[in-house]
Amino acid sequence: MRRPGKFESRLFALACNKYDMDYHTAYAAFSARLLTVKGLQEKANGDKYLQDDEFDLLFESLFMSVFRAFENFIEDCFICSLQGMPDMSGKSIARFAQPDDRRHARDMLLGAQTVLDWTSTTVIVRRYETFLKDKDSGLYLGVSDVANILTTAKDLRNHIAHNSDESGLKYKRVVANFFPTPPLGDLSPGSLLRTTPKVGPAKGAQVLTYFRSRLWQAAKAVAGAP
Repeated sequence: MRRPGKFESRLFALACNKYDMDYHTAYAAFSARLLTVKGLQEKANGDKYLQDDEFDLLFESLFMSVFRAFENFIEDCFICSLQGMPDMSGKSIARFAQPDDRRHARDMLLGAQTVLDWTSTTVIVRRYETFLKDKDSGLYLGVSDVANILTTAKDLRNHIAHNSDESGLKYKRVVANFFPTPPLGDLSPGSLLRTTPKVGPAKGAQVLTYFRSRLWQAAKAVAGAP
């Protein structure tokens, strides 16, 4: 697949201006970011001079970029629906609330919280049921279908970010998800992401490719993209 060009770069820049956001812009920006990640991943895989620790750092950074982009994408789509905007298929979701604009919509979602969590399917579904009505929507079904993957990705993200004893316990479950038979020795997150398992959900693909492709599929469902 080609690398993102000037058009995709402009779309991503436009996405940073949240007040111009709609489903089309949100999906285009997310897709542009994943194209960039894919290009860098392929470039790294073809580089014979990178050391193992350099590979690990790069793959961890690429994964974090994908995960952060997905969080932002889900928030953007949720706020678009709360404002009454249709998805890319033209379908709008009935609402329990009608905010004045994007800022008002986000303030309503935030309530007494200090941050909005878009990494937990349970939290997202609860928020959906509070503010939106139609459960037969791409937003609801797309997030629900990726629940297990999002949980695994969150546990991996947390271990990369914190590397604590607590995150390490959940990270062991992440590794077991891809390797039913535990590999010999410790497997760092970066090493895990560039590994190609022979069994399990990522069979035949690098673990980073697995997350990238599955979250991209989820985003396509959420946005109602053709």
